[in-house]
Amino acid sequence: MKALQAGAAFTFDYEITSTADSPALYTILQKTGSTKGTVNGLYAPDALQLSISAPDAVIPAGPLTRVYISSSETLYDVGQLYKNIRSSITDSYPLASLLLPDGSLIYLLFCTSKWGWGFKNYQAEANKGGGLKVPDWVRVYLSYILPLLLLVLIVQGLIG
Repeated sequence: MKALQAGAAFTFDYEITSTADSPALYTILQKTGSTKGTVNGLYAPDALQLSISAPDAVIPAGPLTRVYISSSETLYDVGQLYKNIRSSITDSYPLASLLLPDGSLIYLLFCTSKWGWGFKNYQAEANKGGGLKVPDWVRVYLSYILPLLLLVLIVQGLIG
């Protein structure tokens, strides 16, 4: 314990089991091969870094995800987790590699276009909470730039 208080590296093996009938998160972990693995960490007195790896995961070479916790913030590498889950889905269902960007584009157009929810309604709903607000300038990005980027991704997926 003294070593951890001063700052140390550590490794723990984990295994996740379900006590309920197939909860959603457990099912996702099963499908991505992530119910068993290793947590590597580095602790300093004011910060903790965790790298969670699963050797049976779809992409076993890299970590499943990473977490950084300090006294002022917690950062979670959701991109790494998304990459692993998406890879698991597209390996099982190749057509999904086309549908995932398409679904994102359809959802984005629904939220920002006058034929769907509309940007003003989306902005009003998103700004109801106490967190970050959606500023007016984001409309140009969400209505024109991001759909164009998603179209490029879809075309790249079709070509290569």
